[in-house]
Amino acid sequence: MLSLFFVLACLSLRSQFQAKTRFSEEESRAHQYLSLQTSAPLQTILQNTLLAPHLQTLIEMPNSGLNTMIDHERLDDLSRLYQLYSMVAEGIPCLRRSLKDSVQKRGTELNGISTEEKQLGDGGADDDMDPSAKGKGKAKARPPNAGAQGLVLALRWVEDVLRLKDKFDRIWEMSFKNNREIESGLNEVTDFGSNSWLRG
Repeated sequence: MLSLFFVLACLSLRSQFQAKTRFSEEESRAHQYLSLQTSAPLQTILQNTLLAPHLQTLIEMPNSGLNTMIDHERLDDLSRLYQLYSMVAEGIPCLRRSLKDSVQKRGTELNGISTEEKQLGDGGADDDMDPSAKGKGKAKARPPNAGAQGLVLALRWVEDVLRLKDKFDRIWEMSFKNNREIESGLNEVTDFGSNSWLRG
């Protein structure tokens, strides 16, 4: 029992598999030594004392948490994480919130990069204006390629957003077994009407 606690508390990428294995071993051991009627209550005690209190901590681990798994597209590890979180009632809502936060953060970063590139591409057009002409419509004309450059930046932003959406769709489908609760969370954060980062 203590080894299971240690595995769950240290839930690194490698030990996720060990945690799932330990849950199976404990279930097998309960079947061998105890009545079948005691297996379910013991499993519930294990889940509620060893897993449930550590849900957010496990997701936020810096080198092996949810964002690291998403960054490196570790679909098997994400699948094991989903299976572990499915064992407790608070698991899927916690995973859903964390995924929404992750998508929101990544979308905001995409906007920041796009805005920086746009500002660099403008080349400080406002600085080129004659100070006496500001506000009078007598500004110097923008370079002829400014419109094309803006279009390229906009297309790159759209491609990046679609790539992000595809990545999370693949994770949802392959690792999270098309879970509808997680899907609704992903849809909420990628809804054009409610998310300022998508309106760029």
